[in-house]
Formats: sequence, structure tokens, C-alpha cells
Amino acid sequence: MNTDLSVAQLSYFFGLLSQIGIINPKSQIELFRFIAANFKTKSTNTISESSIKNKFYNVEATTINKIREKIFELLNLTKL
Repeated sequence: MNTDLSVAQLSYFFGLLSQIGIINPKSQIELFRFIAANFKTKSTNTISESSIKNKFYNVEATTINKIREKIFELLNLTKL
């Protein structure tokens, strides 16, 4: 599946989903494998598990801010 998110943004977003129980991977490795097997970004057709792992454990402020923006967009879609 193609996404406009970067690898760093994908890994951070899925980490948040896991932290709040929306998804429940058996392990972090399972989560990294799932992302690598199922997503492509604008800049790469293949994502390595090691790249996801690195971005998962080394989150930059710009990544957090971008995902925060996307979450606000989602919240705005829920307005009645």
C-alpha cells in the first residue's frame, strides 16, 4: 500500500497505535515486519525492517509534529 508518510512517520504512527491498543502485535519485530511488507513510501518501494526499527526507537521532533498534524486532521473529520 502506498502512503504519503515517510518511514519515520509510519513507524511512529504504528507505535502510537500499538501503545493505545488499537493494534496488538505479538512483538515489535512483528510490527516492523508488517510495516515493511505492506507499505511503500513516495521515496522508496521497499522498506527494510532495520530502517523501521531505527526510526521507531529514534524519533525526531519533526516526525512527532507531522503525525500530530495528521491526528488533528483525523479529529477534525469527527466533528458533528
